[in-house]
Amino acid sequence: MTRSAEDVRAAAMADAARYDLVARRRTAIARGVAVALPLVVQEASGSVLRDGDGREVIDFAGGVGCVNVGHAHPAVVAAIAAQAARYTHACFQVATYEPYVALAERLNALVPGPGPRAGGHRRRRVRHPRAGRALQPQELARSAE
Repeated sequence: MTRSAEDVRAAAMADAARYDLVARRRTAIARGVAVALPLVVQEASGSVLRDGDGREVIDFAGGVGCVNVGHAHPAVVAAIAAQAARYTHACFQVATYEPYVALAERLNALVPGPGPRAGGHRRRRVRHPRAGRALQPQELARSAE
């Protein structure tokens, strides 16, 4: 297959951008944050990651379990868009919002917990595993009260 000069030029520019991003990563991110593949993701759908050259790999890690339905699942994209149109985030310690309470109620119904709590109900705190690590010990101590 013969490639046109325009195709060769576009491929060279894509390679340069990819190498630039890898160089920026080496400069900006600590070495302890390893990367498993020499892949610079341009897009993803379902369980497939694609680079700028169209190479595809199956994403077995899926954001370490955060993307169990796959990348860009239409139902997830629609739910994100609908929520973002209302508001993107409010700190729950500052203001109460329904999705947080609804999630805690669903977790309470699904997950066994230690005996009855206030008002005869179990209580949960919803937390992203990497968010606010400095506050977690204090929050855990308060949740045991």
